[in-house]
Amino acid sequence: MSKPDKPIRIFISCIPQEMEKELDLLEKEVFRQLLDKFSKLEFYCSESAKLEEDFTLNLARIDECDLFIALLGERYGETAQFSDRRLQFKTSDHSQLEIEVRYALQLSKPIQIYTRDPSFIEALPASERANDIERPKMVRSSENLASRIIRCGRMAC
Repeated sequence: MSKPDKPIRIFISCIPQEMEKELDLLEKEVFRQLLDKFSKLEFYCSESAKLEEDFTLNLARIDECDLFIALLGERYGETAQFSDRRLQFKTSDHSQLEIEVRYALQLSKPIQIYTRDPSFIEALPASERANDIERPKMVRSSENLASRIIRCGRMAC
């Protein structure tokens, strides 16, 4: 089997602090196996957009990706502070994670979305759990995002 000349680019949208263990597993297990089959693989993960340049960089990486993967956990993420002329929807009141998913859908990118079972958090030691006071709101927002994507196949913008 010949390996492609053009790199295969994969963008992973998630809240990195929440999905740290999952991202480590992907890097150590899945991506190494893929590198055996495809010599030119590039993986990008969402950068927390504290600066407008980071937000713009994430969108540029989504523009260039061949596959968009969203990892949805319990957190919805912080409301984005930036917008971009490429977006065909309003960004106010949406998290960076939702904006990235919406943008990939807008571009008709191949998308795979994985949701973590909410009971996963209950199995973690107390020191690793999200703040229990915030959890109901976080889960509701994340579940709403996932259900909108699944129900519609694309999001109404």
